[in-house]
Order: sequence, then C-alpha cells, then structure tokens
Amino acid sequence: MGFFSWKTCDTDESIANNCSTRPTFPVHMITPDGQVFTEEDYEGYGEFGGKDFYDLLCELNGIPVDRLAGINLCFDGNPNGDNTPGVIYPKFVECLEDDVVAQYNSLPNPESCECQGFFYGGDDEEEEEEWEEDEYDEEEEEEDEY
Repeated sequence: MGFFSWKTCDTDESIANNCSTRPTFPVHMITPDGQVFTEEDYEGYGEFGGKDFYDLLCELNGIPVDRLAGINLCFDGNPNGDNTPGVIYPKFVECLEDDVVAQYNSLPNPESCECQGFFYGGDDEEEEEEWEEDEYDEEEEEEDEY
C-alpha cells in the first residue's frame, strides 16, 4: 500500500511524511469528544500518536474497529473519501487549542492531500500552489467553453 495523507484543518498544510523531502511537524488528530492523538513524525500510513485514522473513524461512527471497514466507510460511493455524507471524521490541527471540543466543532472535515504527503514534485511549496492554481484555471476555462 502506498502513502496517504491529509491537509490540516486549521492551516490547510499538507501533512508530510518522514520519507519525503519536506520536514514533518507535530500534528494533532482530534475528535468531537476532545480526544487528542499527537504525532511528531508522521510515517505516511495513517497512524497519529499510536492511533490509526481509520480505526478511529470506526469508533466515531459506532462500527466495530476494523481498518478496512473504516476505509470502506470513507470511500463507499465517494472516490476521494472526503466529506462522505453522514460520516464523522477525526480532524487534524497544527495548533492545538485549550478547548479541543470547541476547536473540533469550528473546523471543516479534513481533505485528502493530493501529494499523499510525499510526492511534492520539486518539493517547492510555491510549485504545489501553482499546480493547484493551474488546475483551477483549467476548470474555469472548461466551464467558459460551455
């Protein structure tokens, strides 16, 4: 299985893994009831502070803990796994606030990182932003054609 990652919900920063050329940084995976799992050196396989994202997803959604079941919960009928209707997601933050429950409630669900926390091209953050802008411009051009 390859790498996978998300963007932080508070800063929209790609969560790089420790095999990429980008440095890792502390990331906190938080839940609606205030649990916090802190990862200092993300390895790229979904585990934060000893807790697997997809296992936690099962717990939050009241189904038996099974990583594959958590993956299926995200991706069933939703090819990117983001914002699957009815699914409660853990959220990722760089800056942990004192009131974790309020912080959780104020943030959007996490979005998958298109770079998988590893494939950053020339590893220039500006290059990644340019790629996103080019993709957006192409979508606008396609819409203008109709």
